[in-house]
Amino acid sequence: MDYIPSVFDSQVMTRAQQNDALAKVFAALLRESRLEVGLSQEQLALRAVVDRTFVSKIELAKTQLSLSVFFSLAYAVGKKPEDLIAEVQRRLASTSEFVERTGAV
Repeated sequence: MDYIPSVFDSQVMTRAQQNDALAKVFAALLRESRLEVGLSQEQLALRAVVDRTFVSKIELAKTQLSLSVFFSLAYAVGKKPEDLIAEVQRRLASTSEFVERTGAV
C-alpha cells in the first residue's frame, strides 16, 4: 500500500484540529455517499441501525463515531469500509497540502 500524507503529518495542527478535520471530511463523504444511493438520513439510520439524529450529527461533524458504526454506515451506503477510508485519506492529503502551502488552519 502506498503511503498517503495527511493532515496528521503536519506539525501545524493540534489534535483537536486534526479531529475536526477528520470529522468534517468524513461528514461530507458520508452525506455524498448517502445521496448517491438516494437515501434520506432516516433510511440510512434504519439500514445502519443507529438513530437518525446520530446520522445528522455525524453529517454535521458534531460527533465522533465508533468503528462498528463506521462499518455499519459504510455497508448501509453500499461501500466497503476500506474504500471510504481510502477516500478520507485522499481528501485529508489534499487538506494537508493546502495547510502546508498556505499555513491556514
